[in-house]
Amino acid sequence: MMNNTMTFDEIDSIDNYLRSLNNADELVQKLSTDEFQQYNVLLDEFIKVNSSNSSSKEKGEVLEQLVKCLIDNTHLYDSYRNIHTSTNEIDIFFKLNNAGKHLISKGILHDLPFLLLGECKDYKGTIGVTYVGKFFSLLQTSNINIGVMFSAKGIGGRSPWNAGKGLVKKLYMQRENINNRTAILDFTLADFERIRNGETFTRIISEKRESLFLDTSVSSFIKKHSAEDKL
Repeated sequence: MMNNTMTFDEIDSIDNYLRSLNNADELVQKLSTDEFQQYNVLLDEFIKVNSSNSSSKEKGEVLEQLVKCLIDNTHLYDSYRNIHTSTNEIDIFFKLNNAGKHLISKGILHDLPFLLLGECKDYKGTIGVTYVGKFFSLLQTSNINIGVMFSAKGIGGRSPWNAGKGLVKKLYMQRENINNRTAILDFTLADFERIRNGETFTRIISEKRESLFLDTSVSSFIKKHSAEDKL
């Protein structure tokens, strides 16, 4: 009988190889043929139900299936749907798995959050301030500082500091210590398409976290000019 257990030397050899690559995250999260096919089917179904008169329940179910498929296929996170706590219901909970923890401990991957909450919104329009505020409250109650809002059209706002988009930034800036800040990240249909085109979930999330930090950091240095009121 063949022994499929790897030796420590074999594991170290793979670790050293991955550490030498600039795109280790892409290699680790590369979808198999079956995974890619499953993802495409769910994404196409998500696009279809959002352009039809399907019920909110059907749209929400398809979106949750798509998100679970996306997270499970990172090979770095385990996902759990529809968790009921004593005070709240969580759509999707992500927890870094043993493979993810190993790759971080070996310095192969960086900046991966250990825990995330996911909220799936199946609205025809954009997500408003009310639901951004409710999700923030859920994150605070759950003691988790990174949440992802999944939807077709994203968080609303005519400008980066308006409506839901503006509230995300203001909530993020509530605490001075960056390690204690709560980040709400906006994951839209365009981002699902980026996954289809070969990008990775963790890289997209990392970009969004960096963008939120830079947007709010720059804004804190912008002061009103004394002559502004005279214009």
